[in-house]
Amino acid sequence: MRDLTDVMADSRDARATSLDGLRPGESEVAGLTARVRRRRVVRHTVEAAVTLPVVAAIAIGGWMLMGDRTGPPPVTTPTPSPTSTEPSPSPSPEETPAPEIVLGDPITEPGLPPYYPMPLGLLDRTGPGWVLGTYAPRAFDVDFSRWGLPETEVVFLVSPEGVRFEAARFDLATVDGTGTTWTEHELVSWQAGARTAVVQAVVYTVVTSSGTEDVEPGGLMTLDLLTGVVAPTVGDPPSDLGVLNSRGDLRLGTGAVTEVGTGTVLGSLDGETASGWCEPVAWWTADSILATCVDDDGYNLDIPHLELNPRLVTFDMAQLASGEGVILRPLAEGEQLPMLWGSDQVSDGVVVVQATTLTPGVLAAADCPSGVYLLTGETTERLPASDSHPDVELNIFEADAIGRTVYVESTGGCSGGARPSILTSYDLDDATFIELIGPPPRDGQAEYRWIQGLTSYVVGE
Repeated sequence: MRDLTDVMADSRDARATSLDGLRPGESEVAGLTARVRRRRVVRHTVEAAVTLPVVAAIAIGGWMLMGDRTGPPPVTTPTPSPTSTEPSPSPSPEETPAPEIVLGDPITEPGLPPYYPMPLGLLDRTGPGWVLGTYAPRAFDVDFSRWGLPETEVVFLVSPEGVRFEAARFDLATVDGTGTTWTEHELVSWQAGARTAVVQAVVYTVVTSSGTEDVEPGGLMTLDLLTGVVAPTVGDPPSDLGVLNSRGDLRLGTGAVTEVGTGTVLGSLDGETASGWCEPVAWWTADSILATCVDDDGYNLDIPHLELNPRLVTFDMAQLASGEGVILRPLAEGEQLPMLWGSDQVSDGVVVVQATTLTPGVLAAADCPSGVYLLTGETTERLPASDSHPDVELNIFEADAIGRTVYVESTGGCSGGARPSILTSYDLDDATFIELIGPPPRDGQAEYRWIQGLTSYVVGE
């Protein structure tokens, strides 16, 4: 038997897995891309708007899961003065460390990465950096002609070192005379140590007569992580979606910045502006945004990116209203052009972006991200999530920056082939890179069939 600390240390040493020979899917996956984008926007908005019911963490004498297990220093009793008539102070009771959690062998199950049962009391010990992830494995059928149906959905609790525990599980597909329907639960927000998380119910229906798959996002609900019970008590997702600035008083939506509370539009990048055809990337500071600008609408022209004079431009609120920003730097061949979505602010003047590498002859409408990058006013640095599985064509990178840690959900599909997502974390200060939730294992398959594993995640705060 091994204790939890040893397992986490081993997991930290094994940060990458291999998907040798991953076979690209043949189905259209535009809906997959839209789904990733939608749930990220909902997550960012609700994290700032929903207050979770918090279950207080159990006091454990300062000992945390990966902390010092030696216990507090011995308590000493002062020696009374010979002339004192006062009684000696009573010794303080020594605090008892929380019991050590001992784990057996990890559980292996088709379609799921290795995991452990969630030990009693573990949820109370979680802190910032722990992750919840939903996992609903799907695979091609035996002849690779169509997508199979997900049979189960597992909610994983994941340590910062990438050790996974099963918190809840749902049976999914229900078949009737008209088709197949199932409800997945996409994570929206969770406070570390809390017993409950906010999820959004999403109903999927495969219509037998047409073979089409309909997706119907539902309302927000609470998920009890100890019992697996879901209750529709939170309400509907907010209608004013967008990413808040660092102060929380402005919201960046699709091209427009609005005031929180009033909804007043302060400015937008909709179509041609005085700075060219511009698209927002992320917040640059609390009062300005970063955008990419070109000389004409590249999505409506048969003109390659490089011939449209791509550049990085910043807009404060006054400049956004006038449409005339400040050029941060021009972009040349071999440099990275940030995409419209998938980016997040790390700090003032530092953002993490998915971007395409500018290549002669490549059109905007036909371009895919080449990786995920840390971008400043002067430099662009490629991050490890871009190459976490060199045997797999990863070309969609959704980045979230929480403090100085960058979380990236990487997947394929931009070029037409469906692949399972991979969730990684990267500490910008000590360069620690960890795979938190990987794809379904091959399990001896001659051809890799899995097209879906991870379906949503949220980082505890």
